[in-house]
Amino acid sequence: MRLADFGFNGTNVTTAFIPYPSHRFANADEFVAFIGEIRSKVGALPGVQSTAITNARPTEGPGVGTFVQVVGRPLLPRSQRPVVGFEIVSPSYFETMGIRVLRGRALSDLDERNGARVALINETMARMIFKGDNALGQRLLMDDSPFGDVTTRADGMYEIVGIVADERISRFADTRPKPLAYVSLNQKPDDDAGVLIVRTANAQPGIGESLQRAVAQVDPTQALAHVETVDALKTDLTSTDQFRSTLISAFATIALLLAAIGIYGVMSYSVGQRRREIGIRSALGATPARLMRLVVGSALRLTLGGLLIGGVAGFGAARLLRAYLFGVSAADPVTLLSAVLTLAAAASLASYLPARRAATTNPLEVLRAD
Repeated sequence: MRLADFGFNGTNVTTAFIPYPSHRFANADEFVAFIGEIRSKVGALPGVQSTAITNARPTEGPGVGTFVQVVGRPLLPRSQRPVVGFEIVSPSYFETMGIRVLRGRALSDLDERNGARVALINETMARMIFKGDNALGQRLLMDDSPFGDVTTRADGMYEIVGIVADERISRFADTRPKPLAYVSLNQKPDDDAGVLIVRTANAQPGIGESLQRAVAQVDPTQALAHVETVDALKTDLTSTDQFRSTLISAFATIALLLAAIGIYGVMSYSVGQRRREIGIRSALGATPARLMRLVVGSALRLTLGGLLIGGVAGFGAARLLRAYLFGVSAADPVTLLSAVLTLAAAASLASYLPARRAATTNPLEVLRAD
């Protein structure tokens, strides 16, 4: 999970909520002007490379969903159309977040409100909706509700001009496909778009105060909330999985130690029971190396039987953990082989000390004691 591709570059990127009072903006023009002033003031801060606005923080899912109808296909009732995530972003969002445009182009400031509406879609949406067909140039009917109206669900026509890499928007345990469409804040102003994203040249621990001062230059009464780095959001996203993995690893380590202690105890008892045999073998000329092979070989034969039984049981038990696995299957041969070799090594180590003690025992002392 630590090495997984999130679809974006979150290094030195900070997010902050801009909580707008209800019905603060009389129309879309006021909202766009207000957002533009904030971005201008924040962009002038030392070290700031780019800024963006979106309606959802990275890793926390799309802000809203929308029904999708591909123009040219049989028209479906709204309730029967597929639903995709619907993110309203400033055109700079993809540059600021480092999201790759795979085909076509990104959104642009030249995409004006009164011009032809455009959209980007992610790889998952291209695969699910278009099933291998070329998505570029296709037109979609998606939400085009008026500014400030959350009840009207009018359809607007958007042309797909680009396909971008998937960005992770949910926890790793959520394996459902995440189709996502992006539209420009310039073309669809929406006061739900209240997340400010700022990329800086380097880490700036006190950036929250700098952002608040910049926003105060636009409106002294406007607050910022939940100022967090994208790296912190990524850590939050994996924290539950990390805790679970750590817990399971701790139990696995304890189980391994108990197995090794058990093997050591059994082998010590077995060697004690065979002291006379070992003494006679030594007296008849058995070398220490041969005696060690005898004892260790006996332990490994028992271990092999245990590994065969445990391997079958472990294969079944691993399937119960399937929902918690990422990047590996429940029947991954490399993982199962590694587990077998680790247990075999533990058994060898646990039987070594009794074998070494048996191999160095003076046969005369053993025979005299008996």
